[in-house]
Amino acid sequence: MISNIVYKNTVVQNLTAIISVLFAPLLFNTLFVYGNVYGLTFLLGAVYTQLLSLNKKGKKRIIYGICTVILAGMAYLVKPNFEIGIVAIAIVYFLAIFREKRYIILVFGTLLVIPTVNVTLEKMYSHEVNKNISLSGGVPKITYLVMGLNETSDGRIGWYSGYNDQSFLNNDYNAHKTEKVAKKDLRKRIDYLKKHKTYTRKIFVKKVISTWTDSTYQSIWNGPLPTWGGKINTDIMRIIYIKDGESKLYKFIRYGSVVIVWTIFLFSIICTLLYLMGKMNIDENYLLYAVIFFIGGFLFHTFWETKAQYMYQYTASLIPVASVGLYKVMDFIWNRIKGLRSK
Repeated sequence: MISNIVYKNTVVQNLTAIISVLFAPLLFNTLFVYGNVYGLTFLLGAVYTQLLSLNKKGKKRIIYGICTVILAGMAYLVKPNFEIGIVAIAIVYFLAIFREKRYIILVFGTLLVIPTVNVTLEKMYSHEVNKNISLSGGVPKITYLVMGLNETSDGRIGWYSGYNDQSFLNNDYNAHKTEKVAKKDLRKRIDYLKKHKTYTRKIFVKKVISTWTDSTYQSIWNGPLPTWGGKINTDIMRIIYIKDGESKLYKFIRYGSVVIVWTIFLFSIICTLLYLMGKMNIDENYLLYAVIFFIGGFLFHTFWETKAQYMYQYTASLIPVASVGLYKVMDFIWNRIKGLRSK
């Protein structure tokens, strides 16, 4: 549906559907109960209604704008990392102000999503506490930043190490004490990274590689692994998970996914360059959103706690853009072939 707004062409929509099915996380994460999955659903809904609000007039614009704010709030509610997407939506609305000043209302509405959800949650917590149920302030977010700049026991940079939970436990589940300790640890780590610049460059390169080079984005790993006591109920899943990663079907999916992911990246770049050179028309609102969301996610997880599975939403958002780029290249090649035949 987003693709239909981005570039009205049946081939582009068909390519979007095909790439979406072949993009492993969108298939294997279907039954993965995790905030990223639900959050992405709500965020894509918010983006779709935003595009409608930018292309409609009158009451429909207001209705779709309200839907955008609500859906963005739901995305943030289930997974705070989607605040990156909310900021991207707000930027798109902000730039729309130069076309029509009325959009300023939607800019403020979108930016108010994050504090509104936070205040609502705080009131809910307060309500529970008033019922004599003890609730702490939760694990401070700064612990995830500390974790994102350190090495795990198996040598991975910035991946989950349990630092946040362990620090919270060591400080008797006191959020204030945990935050104080985390700030001290963060200062120590930053000072060390400043003094050892070669080491710092190496670990950030290593972190980016470990975060972005799993073409399945851990979507198969999230499934019913026998080594973790997972139950496999269908024959095709047994074939994928047999021999713990040595299955030919698993290897085909994994290496085939490399082709799909690089297809998305390559043709997204081509599409963006064609637009910047004025060679094609595309819904610039979505292109802007997708680029900001992807770059924002890349920069955020360069420093924050990371996992490959956190990245798939940023790549998935590029699919409608990549489909346009792929269509343009296919169309160019086809026209050249026809031209050669006519000669």
